[in-house]
Amino acid sequence: MGEVLSLSKISLKMKLTSLLLFFTLLQIHANTFSQNVKITLTCENMHVEDVLSEIERKTDFKFLYEKNVFVKSKITSITSDKEKLEHVLKRLFKSLNVDYKVVNKQIVIVKKEESKPLIHTIKEAVNKFVQQNLQGKVTDENGAPLPGATIVYKGLRNGTSTDFDGNFKLPYVKGATAIVVSYVGV
Repeated sequence: MGEVLSLSKISLKMKLTSLLLFFTLLQIHANTFSQNVKITLTCENMHVEDVLSEIERKTDFKFLYEKNVFVKSKITSITSDKEKLEHVLKRLFKSLNVDYKVVNKQIVIVKKEESKPLIHTIKEAVNKFVQQNLQGKVTDENGAPLPGATIVYKGLRNGTSTDFDGNFKLPYVKGATAIVVSYVGV
C-alpha cells in the first residue's frame, strides 16, 4: 500500500512538472515571435488604452485585458522608430502594475499579482486546466457533420450528444482519459 501511495505522489509531481514545463515553453515561443515585430509609433499625451489601439492599428496584434486593468489610466507619451514591439511594450508598461503574455497574435494584459509560492501557482494552473471543457466536432469520412452522435468518457457514464452541426461540449471529468464516439445513422 505504501508503494502505491508513493508512486501516486511521484506521478502527480511528474504531471505538475510537465505542465509547468509546457507553459514555460509556450511563453518562450510566444515571446520570440513578438520580438521580431518592429513598430514606428508617436503617441503624445494619450491614455494607455489609446496607445494600445494605435499599436493594434499598426500591427497584426490584438490586446486582451479586463476593464479594471487600466481603471486609473494615466496620460502617457511614447515614441519609437522601427523599434521592437517587445521594447515598446516594456517601456509603456514600466510604470504600470501590469504584465503581459503573447499568445499567437494576441497580447493578454493582466494586473501583476503579489508573488505567490510556486506550489500555489502550479495548483492554480492545474485547476484552471482541469476545469476546462472538452469540445469538438464529429464528422464522417467526407467531413459532413454527424448530428446526434453520442460522446461519452470511456468507462464512465458522463456524456453528451452532438448538435445539428456535429459540435459537442463535454465537461471535463477527473480521471477520464479517453472518449468513445458512437453514431447510429442512415
